[in-house]
Amino acid sequence: MRVLKSEDGMSLVQTPDNYLGYMTDSSMTLLSDEEFAQWRSSKRCVVTAYQASLYSDAKADESCIVSDLLLGNILKFVEKKGKFIKVELPDGRQGYVKKNDISDFDEWVDRKFDINLIERNARRMMGSPYLWGGMSSKMADCSGFVKTAYFSNGIILQRDASQQVHTGGKIDWHDWAQQAQKGDLIFIGTKSGRVTHVAMYLDKGKYIHSSG
Repeated sequence: MRVLKSEDGMSLVQTPDNYLGYMTDSSMTLLSDEEFAQWRSSKRCVVTAYQASLYSDAKADESCIVSDLLLGNILKFVEKKGKFIKVELPDGRQGYVKKNDISDFDEWVDRKFDINLIERNARRMMGSPYLWGGMSSKMADCSGFVKTAYFSNGIILQRDASQQVHTGGKIDWHDWAQQAQKGDLIFIGTKSGRVTHVAMYLDKGKYIHSSG
């Protein structure tokens, strides 16, 4: 992210997809231009497990957890060690994550579209709390929910439902039952045309969403 301004423990930030929002300063680590360039050029991994743990040693000892890891987290690769990969977080902390819980970043970016993977990760979030502004497998709002599900397949959607509605092909609402395919997004709004909610179509008239 790019930090635009900071005041009273809060920062206005801009994400890689140009979205603006506020974060608590304690939730992030600042990098110098040199440090950021090093991170960008480093070999990286991405968490592909729904949830995982970062351990202080390569033994998966539950008493030695450094941090939790979530689907889509991007980490700096350090080295391989048996069934584990040593990685580094942006704040400099290092630890070990199970090899099966992460993938090489470049391979992940180039993976083929797999709607079944997207559906599986969307269903895994069933029961997770709704949080306005949330965008992770822990908690999410409606647009954060579909964004997280698609990001698990390396696909970046816009942040808000009102932005997501402008991407992709449009199906006339009269014909949705015949034309809609699994993974299509359903947008709900006001009579004036303002989009207020988004859901992901499954099949047979069913859809999945995060409703708060």
